Amino acid sequence: MKRIISSILFIHLFINLSAQINFDKGYFIDENDQRTECYIKNIDWYANPSIISYKLTEESNILRGDINNISEFAVYNGAKYIRFTVDLDRSSDDVNFFSNVRKPNFKKEQIFLKVLIEGEANLFSYIEGNLFRYFYQMKGSVISPLIYKRYLSGLSVIKENNTFRNQLFVSFKESGIKQHTFEKLQYSKSELIKLFQSFNPDSELDRLVGNRQKKKMFHVSIKPGLRISSLSTRNVMNSFDNQDFNKKGGLSIGIELESVLPFNKEKWACFVEPRYQIFRSNAEDGSIDYKSIELSLGLRHYFYLNENSKFFMNAAYVFNKDFKSKFELGYIPLDICAITNLSFALGHKYLDKYSMEVRYGTNRNLTTDYVHLKANYTSLEFVFGYTIF
Repeated sequence: MKRIISSILFIHLFINLSAQINFDKGYFIDENDQRTECYIKNIDWYANPSIISYKLTEESNILRGDINNISEFAVYNGAKYIRFTVDLDRSSDDVNFFSNVRKPNFKKEQIFLKVLIEGEANLFSYIEGNLFRYFYQMKGSVISPLIYKRYLSGLSVIKENNTFRNQLFVSFKESGIKQHTFEKLQYSKSELIKLFQSFNPDSELDRLVGNRQKKKMFHVSIKPGLRISSLSTRNVMNSFDNQDFNKKGGLSIGIELESVLPFNKEKWACFVEPRYQIFRSNAEDGSIDYKSIELSLGLRHYFYLNENSKFFMNAAYVFNKDFKSKFELGYIPLDICAITNLSFALGHKYLDKYSMEVRYGTNRNLTTDYVHLKANYTSLEFVFGYTIF
Protein backbone atom coordinates (compact mmCIF):
# COMPACT_ATOMS: atom_id res chain seq x y z
CA MET A 1 0.00 0.00 0.00
CA LYS A 2 2.87 2.40 0.83
CA ARG A 3 4.32 1.86 -2.61
CA ILE A 4 0.96 2.56 -4.27
CA ILE A 5 0.50 5.77 -2.28
CA SER A 6 4.06 6.87 -3.07
CA SER A 7 3.49 6.23 -6.77
CA ILE A 8 0.25 8.23 -6.79
CA LEU A 9 1.86 11.18 -5.00
CA PHE A 10 4.86 11.12 -7.29
CA ILE A 11 2.76 11.01 -10.46
CA HIS A 12 0.56 13.82 -9.10
CA LEU A 13 3.66 15.93 -8.50
CA PHE A 14 4.90 15.18 -12.01
CA ILE A 15 1.61 16.34 -13.51
CA ASN A 16 1.54 19.57 -11.53
CA LEU A 17 5.13 20.49 -12.29
CA SER A 18 4.87 19.59 -15.97
CA ALA A 19 2.21 22.27 -16.31
CA GLN A 20 5.03 24.82 -16.06
CA ILE A 21 5.38 25.30 -19.82
CA ASN A 22 6.82 28.48 -21.31
CA PHE A 23 4.92 30.99 -23.39
CA ASP A 24 7.01 31.35 -26.55
CA LYS A 25 6.86 33.93 -29.29
CA GLY A 26 4.47 33.12 -32.09
CA TYR A 27 1.43 34.36 -33.97
CA PHE A 28 -2.11 33.46 -34.86
CA ILE A 29 -4.44 34.43 -37.72
CA ASP A 30 -8.11 34.95 -36.91
CA GLU A 31 -11.35 34.60 -38.86
CA ASN A 32 -10.84 38.00 -40.48
CA ASP A 33 -7.39 37.05 -41.75
CA GLN A 34 -5.78 39.37 -39.21
CA ARG A 35 -2.38 38.28 -37.93
CA THR A 36 -1.57 38.86 -34.25
CA GLU A 37 1.90 38.52 -32.79
CA CYS A 38 1.69 36.97 -29.32
CA TYR A 39 3.15 34.51 -26.84
CA ILE A 40 1.74 30.98 -27.17
CA LYS A 41 1.79 28.34 -24.44
CA ASN A 42 4.14 25.92 -26.12
CA ILE A 43 3.57 22.34 -24.97
CA ASP A 44 5.18 20.90 -28.11
CA TRP A 45 1.96 19.09 -28.93
CA TYR A 46 2.12 15.37 -29.58
CA ALA A 47 -1.51 15.25 -30.72
CA ASN A 48 -3.03 18.00 -32.85
CA PRO A 49 -4.66 20.61 -30.61
CA SER A 50 -8.04 22.27 -31.02
CA ILE A 51 -7.43 24.95 -28.35
CA ILE A 52 -4.43 27.13 -27.55
CA SER A 53 -3.56 29.48 -24.69
CA TYR A 54 -1.73 32.73 -25.44
CA LYS A 55 -0.74 36.14 -24.11
CA LEU A 56 -0.63 39.38 -26.08
CA THR A 57 2.39 40.47 -24.03
CA GLU A 58 4.59 38.57 -21.60
CA GLU A 59 2.91 40.29 -18.65
CA SER A 60 -0.73 40.19 -19.84
CA ASN A 61 -3.47 37.77 -18.85
CA ILE A 62 -3.79 34.35 -20.44
CA LEU A 63 -6.36 34.20 -23.26
CA ARG A 64 -7.75 31.23 -25.14
CA GLY A 65 -8.35 30.63 -28.81
CA ASP A 66 -9.86 27.64 -30.50
CA ILE A 67 -10.47 26.14 -33.90
CA ASN A 68 -13.65 28.20 -34.30
CA ASN A 69 -11.88 31.56 -34.24
CA ILE A 70 -8.29 30.78 -35.28
CA SER A 71 -7.39 29.71 -38.81
CA GLU A 72 -3.64 29.38 -38.31
CA PHE A 73 -1.03 29.64 -35.55
CA ALA A 74 2.64 28.96 -35.10
CA VAL A 75 5.36 29.05 -32.48
CA TYR A 76 8.60 30.50 -33.81
CA ASN A 77 11.32 27.85 -33.76
CA GLY A 78 8.51 25.36 -33.23
CA ALA A 79 5.36 24.02 -34.84
CA LYS A 80 2.85 25.52 -37.26
CA TYR A 81 -0.80 24.51 -37.58
CA ILE A 82 -3.40 25.45 -40.21
CA ARG A 83 -7.14 24.86 -40.00
CA PHE A 84 -8.71 22.84 -42.80
CA THR A 85 -11.99 21.09 -43.50
CA VAL A 86 -10.86 17.70 -44.77
CA ASP A 87 -12.00 14.18 -45.51
CA LEU A 88 -10.88 12.24 -42.45
CA ASP A 89 -10.92 8.45 -42.19
CA ARG A 90 -11.14 7.27 -38.59
CA SER A 91 -10.94 3.55 -39.36
CA SER A 92 -9.19 1.75 -36.53
CA ASP A 93 -5.64 0.48 -36.96
CA ASP A 94 -6.19 -2.02 -34.14
CA VAL A 95 -6.29 -5.51 -35.63
CA ASN A 96 -9.15 -6.38 -33.27
CA PHE A 97 -11.32 -3.72 -34.89
CA PHE A 98 -10.24 -3.92 -38.53
CA SER A 99 -12.87 -3.25 -41.16
CA ASN A 100 -13.39 -5.74 -43.96
CA VAL A 101 -13.86 -2.87 -46.41
CA ARG A 102 -10.89 -1.66 -48.44
CA LYS A 103 -12.28 1.81 -49.06
CA PRO A 104 -11.70 4.49 -46.38
CA ASN A 105 -14.74 5.73 -44.47
CA PHE A 106 -14.36 9.47 -45.04
CA LYS A 107 -16.24 12.13 -43.12
CA LYS A 108 -15.86 15.90 -43.34
CA GLU A 109 -14.19 17.39 -40.26
CA GLN A 110 -12.67 20.75 -39.39
CA ILE A 111 -9.27 20.21 -37.74
CA PHE A 112 -5.87 21.80 -37.25
CA LEU A 113 -3.21 20.10 -39.38
CA LYS A 114 0.45 20.31 -38.49
CA VAL A 115 2.73 21.59 -41.25
CA LEU A 116 5.57 19.16 -41.87
CA ILE A 117 6.83 20.45 -45.23
CA GLU A 118 5.83 23.63 -47.04
CA GLY A 119 6.72 24.50 -50.62
CA GLU A 120 5.56 23.42 -54.08
CA ALA A 121 4.06 20.39 -52.36
CA ASN A 122 2.85 20.72 -48.76
CA LEU A 123 2.75 17.85 -46.29
CA PHE A 124 0.56 17.85 -43.17
CA SER A 125 -0.09 15.45 -40.32
CA TYR A 126 -2.93 14.74 -37.92
CA ILE A 127 -2.51 12.72 -34.71
CA GLU A 128 -5.25 11.86 -32.24
CA GLY A 129 -4.59 8.99 -29.83
CA ASN A 130 -3.58 6.04 -32.00
CA LEU A 131 -4.89 7.71 -35.16
CA PHE A 132 -2.17 8.87 -37.59
CA ARG A 133 -3.20 10.53 -40.84
CA TYR A 134 -1.27 12.47 -43.48
CA PHE A 135 -2.48 15.02 -46.02
CA TYR A 136 -0.89 16.79 -48.96
CA GLN A 137 -1.53 19.81 -51.12
CA MET A 138 0.08 20.69 -54.42
CA LYS A 139 0.58 24.40 -55.01
CA GLY A 140 -2.67 25.90 -56.32
CA SER A 141 -4.71 22.76 -55.53
CA VAL A 142 -7.04 21.66 -52.75
CA ILE A 143 -5.81 19.59 -49.82
CA SER A 144 -6.29 15.81 -50.05
CA PRO A 145 -5.84 12.89 -47.66
CA LEU A 146 -3.05 10.45 -48.41
CA ILE A 147 -5.05 7.24 -48.54
CA TYR A 148 -3.81 4.31 -46.48
CA LYS A 149 -5.85 1.68 -44.68
CA ARG A 150 -5.29 -1.77 -43.23
CA TYR A 151 -8.28 -4.08 -43.47
CA LEU A 152 -9.30 -7.73 -43.33
CA SER A 153 -9.77 -9.74 -46.48
CA GLY A 154 -11.69 -12.94 -45.79
CA LEU A 155 -11.53 -14.19 -42.21
CA SER A 156 -7.98 -13.45 -41.16
CA VAL A 157 -5.85 -12.05 -44.00
CA ILE A 158 -4.61 -8.51 -43.32
CA LYS A 159 -4.22 -6.37 -46.42
CA GLU A 160 -3.24 -2.77 -47.07
CA ASN A 161 -4.79 -0.09 -49.20
CA ASN A 162 -1.70 1.84 -50.36
CA THR A 163 -3.42 4.29 -52.68
CA PHE A 164 -1.20 7.08 -51.30
CA ARG A 165 1.73 5.70 -53.31
CA ASN A 166 -0.09 6.18 -56.59
CA GLN A 167 -1.39 9.59 -55.50
CA LEU A 168 2.14 10.84 -54.96
CA PHE A 169 3.54 9.11 -58.04
CA VAL A 170 0.99 10.92 -60.25
CA SER A 171 1.52 14.27 -58.49
CA PHE A 172 5.32 14.03 -58.57
CA LYS A 173 5.70 12.44 -62.01
CA GLU A 174 7.56 15.45 -63.45
CA SER A 175 10.00 15.55 -60.54
CA GLY A 176 12.40 12.90 -61.77
CA ILE A 177 11.94 10.79 -58.63
CA LYS A 178 12.22 7.15 -59.67
CA GLN A 179 9.13 4.93 -59.66
CA HIS A 180 10.60 2.32 -57.30
CA THR A 181 10.79 5.04 -54.61
CA PHE A 182 6.99 5.20 -54.59
CA GLU A 183 6.55 1.43 -54.82
CA LYS A 184 8.47 0.94 -51.55
CA LEU A 185 7.21 4.07 -49.78
CA GLN A 186 5.86 3.49 -46.27
CA TYR A 187 3.01 5.45 -44.67
CA SER A 188 5.24 7.02 -42.04
CA LYS A 189 6.26 10.52 -41.08
CA SER A 190 9.97 10.01 -41.69
CA GLU A 191 9.59 8.48 -45.16
CA LEU A 192 6.98 11.00 -46.32
CA ILE A 193 9.09 13.93 -45.13
CA LYS A 194 12.10 12.53 -46.96
CA LEU A 195 10.09 12.23 -50.19
CA PHE A 196 8.62 15.73 -49.93
CA GLN A 197 12.04 17.17 -49.19
CA SER A 198 13.29 15.57 -52.41
CA PHE A 199 10.45 17.25 -54.29
CA ASN A 200 10.94 20.53 -52.37
CA PRO A 201 14.72 21.02 -52.20
CA ASP A 202 14.14 24.61 -51.05
CA SER A 203 11.40 23.96 -48.52
CA GLU A 204 10.00 27.12 -46.94
CA LEU A 205 9.35 25.50 -43.58
CA ASP A 206 12.73 26.50 -42.15
CA ARG A 207 12.11 30.11 -43.13
CA LEU A 208 8.57 30.25 -41.78
CA VAL A 209 8.81 28.52 -38.45
CA GLY A 210 12.56 27.97 -38.10
CA ASN A 211 12.80 24.22 -37.63
CA ARG A 212 14.83 23.93 -34.45
CA GLN A 213 18.09 22.09 -34.44
CA LYS A 214 17.53 18.45 -33.69
CA LYS A 215 18.71 17.38 -30.29
CA LYS A 216 20.13 13.97 -29.55
CA MET A 217 17.21 11.79 -28.52
CA PHE A 218 19.16 8.80 -27.19
CA HIS A 219 21.83 8.85 -24.49
CA VAL A 220 24.14 6.38 -22.81
CA SER A 221 25.54 7.25 -19.37
CA ILE A 222 27.85 5.61 -16.86
CA LYS A 223 26.51 6.02 -13.31
CA PRO A 224 28.63 5.07 -10.30
CA GLY A 225 27.11 5.63 -6.88
CA LEU A 226 27.49 5.50 -3.13
CA ARG A 227 24.61 3.59 -1.53
CA ILE A 228 23.63 3.60 2.14
CA SER A 229 21.58 0.47 2.77
CA SER A 230 19.65 -0.87 5.74
CA LEU A 231 18.07 -4.24 6.51
CA SER A 232 15.71 -5.45 9.19
CA THR A 233 14.13 -8.88 9.60
CA ARG A 234 10.80 -9.69 11.21
CA ASN A 235 9.51 -13.18 12.00
CA VAL A 236 5.88 -13.43 13.03
CA MET A 237 6.47 -16.90 14.55
CA ASN A 238 9.76 -16.32 16.38
CA SER A 239 10.71 -12.89 17.68
CA PHE A 240 14.32 -14.04 18.17
CA ASP A 241 14.71 -13.80 14.41
CA ASN A 242 13.92 -10.08 14.53
CA GLN A 243 17.19 -8.41 13.69
CA ASP A 244 18.27 -4.90 12.75
CA PHE A 245 21.39 -4.92 10.63
CA ASN A 246 23.87 -2.08 10.76
CA LYS A 247 23.48 0.57 8.06
CA LYS A 248 26.35 0.32 5.65
CA GLY A 249 27.72 2.31 2.76
CA GLY A 250 28.75 0.55 -0.39
CA LEU A 251 29.58 1.20 -4.02
CA SER A 252 27.31 0.58 -6.97
CA ILE A 253 27.60 1.12 -10.69
CA GLY A 254 25.17 1.19 -13.58
CA ILE A 255 24.82 1.94 -17.27
CA GLU A 256 21.77 3.95 -18.24
CA LEU A 257 20.11 3.97 -21.65
CA GLU A 258 17.81 6.98 -22.00
CA SER A 259 15.35 7.76 -24.79
CA VAL A 260 13.98 11.32 -24.89
CA LEU A 261 10.35 11.40 -25.97
CA PRO A 262 9.71 13.62 -29.04
CA PHE A 263 6.99 15.84 -27.61
CA ASN A 264 6.29 18.27 -24.74
CA LYS A 265 9.55 20.11 -25.60
CA GLU A 266 11.67 17.01 -24.87
CA LYS A 267 10.89 17.26 -21.15
CA TRP A 268 9.98 13.58 -20.80
CA ALA A 269 12.23 10.56 -21.18
CA CYS A 270 12.13 6.87 -20.43
CA PHE A 271 15.18 4.92 -19.34
CA VAL A 272 16.56 1.45 -18.66
CA GLU A 273 19.42 0.95 -16.23
CA PRO A 274 21.11 -2.32 -15.24
CA ARG A 275 22.98 -1.77 -11.96
CA TYR A 276 25.30 -3.82 -9.78
CA GLN A 277 25.30 -3.29 -6.00
CA ILE A 278 26.89 -4.85 -2.92
CA PHE A 279 25.60 -4.75 0.68
CA ARG A 280 27.53 -6.39 3.51
CA SER A 281 26.42 -6.04 7.13
CA ASN A 282 26.03 -7.80 10.47
CA ALA A 283 23.38 -7.95 13.18
CA GLU A 284 23.47 -9.36 16.70
CA ASP A 285 22.61 -12.81 15.39
CA GLY A 286 23.01 -12.66 11.64
CA SER A 287 25.08 -11.59 8.67
CA ILE A 288 24.47 -10.77 5.03
CA ASP A 289 26.59 -10.50 1.92
CA TYR A 290 24.05 -9.32 -0.65
CA LYS A 291 25.11 -8.79 -4.25
CA SER A 292 22.54 -8.17 -6.95
CA ILE A 293 21.88 -6.99 -10.45
CA GLU A 294 19.04 -4.46 -10.54
CA LEU A 295 17.16 -3.55 -13.69
CA SER A 296 15.31 -0.24 -13.47
CA LEU A 297 12.60 0.72 -15.96
CA GLY A 298 11.65 4.31 -15.41
CA LEU A 299 10.19 7.62 -16.46
CA ARG A 300 11.98 10.97 -16.14
CA HIS A 301 10.82 14.57 -16.29
CA TYR A 302 13.19 17.49 -16.87
CA PHE A 303 12.87 21.08 -15.62
CA TYR A 304 15.07 23.44 -17.63
CA LEU A 305 16.85 26.31 -15.88
CA ASN A 306 18.74 27.42 -18.99
CA GLU A 307 20.44 25.88 -22.01
CA ASN A 308 23.17 24.30 -19.87
CA SER A 309 21.38 23.34 -16.66
CA LYS A 310 18.29 21.33 -15.75
CA PHE A 311 16.77 19.46 -12.84
CA PHE A 312 15.01 16.13 -13.20
CA MET A 313 12.79 13.69 -11.32
CA ASN A 314 12.67 9.92 -11.78
CA ALA A 315 10.24 7.19 -10.95
CA ALA A 316 11.29 3.61 -11.71
CA TYR A 317 10.17 0.02 -11.30
CA VAL A 318 13.13 -2.10 -10.17
CA PHE A 319 13.61 -5.81 -10.88
CA ASN A 320 16.22 -7.64 -8.80
CA LYS A 321 18.37 -10.73 -9.23
CA ASP A 322 20.80 -11.74 -6.48
CA PHE A 323 24.27 -12.83 -7.47
CA LYS A 324 26.22 -15.29 -5.28
CA SER A 325 24.78 -13.83 -2.07
CA LYS A 326 24.96 -15.21 1.48
CA PHE A 327 22.42 -14.58 4.24
CA GLU A 328 22.38 -16.13 7.73
CA LEU A 329 20.12 -15.77 10.76
CA GLY A 330 21.15 -17.65 13.90
CA TYR A 331 23.73 -19.57 11.87
CA ILE A 332 20.96 -20.83 9.57
CA PRO A 333 21.66 -20.08 5.90
CA LEU A 334 18.75 -18.54 4.02
CA ASP A 335 18.05 -18.18 0.33
CA ILE A 336 17.59 -14.69 -1.02
CA CYS A 337 14.65 -14.24 -3.33
CA ALA A 338 13.78 -10.57 -3.77
CA ILE A 339 10.61 -9.06 -5.14
CA THR A 340 10.48 -5.88 -7.20
CA ASN A 341 10.39 -2.44 -5.61
CA LEU A 342 10.13 1.22 -6.60
CA SER A 343 12.81 3.88 -6.84
CA PHE A 344 12.41 7.67 -6.79
CA ALA A 345 15.07 10.28 -7.51
CA LEU A 346 15.81 14.00 -7.68
CA GLY A 347 18.78 15.22 -9.67
CA HIS A 348 20.57 17.87 -11.67
CA LYS A 349 22.27 17.66 -15.07
CA TYR A 350 24.81 20.11 -16.46
CA LEU A 351 25.86 20.56 -20.10
CA ASP A 352 24.00 17.36 -20.94
CA LYS A 353 27.12 15.56 -19.70
CA TYR A 354 27.40 15.58 -15.92
CA SER A 355 24.69 14.63 -13.47
CA MET A 356 24.16 14.07 -9.78
CA GLU A 357 21.07 12.60 -8.17
CA VAL A 358 19.72 11.29 -4.89
CA ARG A 359 17.71 8.07 -5.10
CA TYR A 360 15.45 6.42 -2.58
CA GLY A 361 14.63 2.73 -2.92
CA THR A 362 11.44 1.56 -1.23
CA ASN A 363 11.14 -1.65 0.81
CA ARG A 364 12.36 -4.78 -0.94
CA ASN A 365 11.62 -8.10 0.75
CA LEU A 366 14.64 -10.37 0.31
CA THR A 367 12.94 -13.50 1.69
CA THR A 368 9.77 -13.97 -0.35
CA ASP A 369 10.25 -17.76 -0.25
CA TYR A 370 9.67 -17.77 3.51
CA VAL A 371 6.07 -17.34 4.65
CA HIS A 372 6.71 -16.07 8.20
CA LEU A 373 9.92 -14.14 7.63
CA LYS A 374 10.36 -10.73 6.08
CA ALA A 375 13.73 -9.11 5.39
CA ASN A 376 13.08 -5.50 4.42
CA TYR A 377 15.91 -3.89 2.49
CA THR A 378 15.87 -0.12 1.77
CA SER A 379 18.47 2.23 0.35
CA LEU A 380 19.44 5.84 -0.09
CA GLU A 381 21.90 6.42 -2.89
CA PHE A 382 24.02 9.27 -4.25
CA VAL A 383 24.59 8.70 -7.95
CA PHE A 384 27.02 10.51 -10.22
CA GLY A 385 26.65 10.33 -13.98
CA TYR A 386 28.68 10.96 -17.09
CA THR A 387 26.88 10.87 -20.45
CA ILE A 388 29.08 9.25 -23.09
CA PHE A 389 26.81 10.34 -25.95
